[in-house]
Amino acid sequence: MRRRAKQGLGLRQVDAGLVGACTLVQRADSALRLNRHFHTLACDGVYVRCSDGRLRFHLPDAPVG
Repeated sequence: MRRRAKQGLGLRQVDAGLVGACTLVQRADSALRLNRHFHTLACDGVYVRCSDGRLRFHLPDAPVG
């Protein structure tokens, strides 16, 4: 994702594109039985820091093929 952002957005470095994800471990179901599972939220794009310091989200280009 970072490499595609570097090429598509004309970034100087791959590290300039920031990605994000968050995972929550849930240990029980609604009946309070042991049922370990994960909930994950992942961004389908990258954040790039603007000149004023704020982050701006960019969606990836459509895949070619």
